[in-house]
Amino acid sequence: MKKISNFLFIVFSGIFFIIFLLMLAKGVGFFDRAIAKDIFIFSIILTPLLFFLLRWFLNRYSISINIKFFSIFFFITVFTINLICALRLSNAIQPVSDFELAYNKAINFTTNTQYDLYYPWWTNFSILLNFIFKIFGSNLVVVAVMNSILSTLSCVFVFALAKKHLKFKDFWAFLPALFFALYPSRLFFLPFVAPDFIAEFGFILVTYLFFNYLDSFTRHSSSKKLPFYSLSIALLVAFFSLFKPMQEIFFVLFLIILVIKSLPNFREYFKKVVYFVVIFLCVILSANFIHAKFFEAYTHIKLDKSLILTNKLYVGLNSQGKGYWNPVNEQYIDYLEKKYGSDTHKIAHAMQGRLIQDIKQNSHFWEMLIKKLDTAFISDFYGIEWINISLKSGRIDLSDLERPVYMSNLYYYFILCFALIGVFGITKYKDLKKLYFVVFILGFVAIVVIGESQTRYKLAFLFNLIFLASIGIKNLADYPIRQKIKKFIE
Repeated sequence: MKKISNFLFIVFSGIFFIIFLLMLAKGVGFFDRAIAKDIFIFSIILTPLLFFLLRWFLNRYSISINIKFFSIFFFITVFTINLICALRLSNAIQPVSDFELAYNKAINFTTNTQYDLYYPWWTNFSILLNFIFKIFGSNLVVVAVMNSILSTLSCVFVFALAKKHLKFKDFWAFLPALFFALYPSRLFFLPFVAPDFIAEFGFILVTYLFFNYLDSFTRHSSSKKLPFYSLSIALLVAFFSLFKPMQEIFFVLFLIILVIKSLPNFREYFKKVVYFVVIFLCVILSANFIHAKFFEAYTHIKLDKSLILTNKLYVGLNSQGKGYWNPVNEQYIDYLEKKYGSDTHKIAHAMQGRLIQDIKQNSHFWEMLIKKLDTAFISDFYGIEWINISLKSGRIDLSDLERPVYMSNLYYYFILCFALIGVFGITKYKDLKKLYFVVFILGFVAIVVIGESQTRYKLAFLFNLIFLASIGIKNLADYPIRQKIKKFIE
């Protein structure tokens, strides 16, 4: 069993390494112009340099600081930076596309059959926002403040994960938090009326609790802790999946990690794995049923899970849309609704049949999948892209935004490069918590391949890459290079 466990570590890490090495190479190849030195310094060198200079200064002069008070100062600074960026940008933009629909629905809730039936998570977000607007008003400033608070809370748990679960001691725990807090695309996206920051906070919080569960998941674990963590994790996944449908990927992710952990003593752990799975599924299925009833009562629309899933697959895999939503999809849905009325089962069945035929006849199907991966992973300036689309003064040529675009992309490639180094270390030390980030990202890759692909979808999953990059930097810093050189010379 242990050999199987080791084999799975190598397989998952190897898949990640191959996919993202290709993405890194292809992405870097996009730079066909000279890059200004100051951009390179700011985006790639400044953040880690500040961190290492501070660490060196404290060690050099034997200065000891209270980590607790420094943490408070750090997170207040993070919140301030987030809030300033969000407020300044919110004055320059206006909601467009899905953001506009969500914002208008939050101000004055009205039902829209296509929007609410096919994309209920956006409707759920508008309902939540509607409640918040009733208390604080419907100004975009409210959204900017809300996203800044959620972003800061996410940063707090990034720090907590690094300190408690990745065993990053002292100031090392601030490294992933620093990368996370200063990530350019995240800062640019803060003013947008979107559920991404809620989902991001949810994913990080659930990860933190699942790692706590893994620590309790031992042969002699307390019977009280396991049900508490199982129930808490399932309830949180059910809640945050209201704003980003992620129940399935979390279920598969948890199952893979628990099975790998169980393999060395499978007979002893088998019952506990089954116990977690049963609790998780019961909570998720019950939550889905309750949500569907509330949703129907609030919107007078009856949700059909099979139609929602089929539509996501259709948008992602049909040759006309080429992996993205476009008006062709809306026209096809109009046609199906005129033909079948409100019979969602017939609509889903017809859509499924057409998609299968489309895939069979599409000679460029595999090229389309590669382009979808390109869209999701090669570039990383979705914040800048959407600000440009949403500018009150009108769009400008992206070539005029070359500096911040390159800054954002270079920061991403820097993270990606060290994430690959981090994965190499995971296969060596067999740390299950670190493998979790790899499997999580591969799950996101699977979603991109079979569903719709957008550059901004990466935001909620970004913390995984940041953790892997921090692990890679930490591994390099801990590498005994002096001893190795000395031994080699001797």
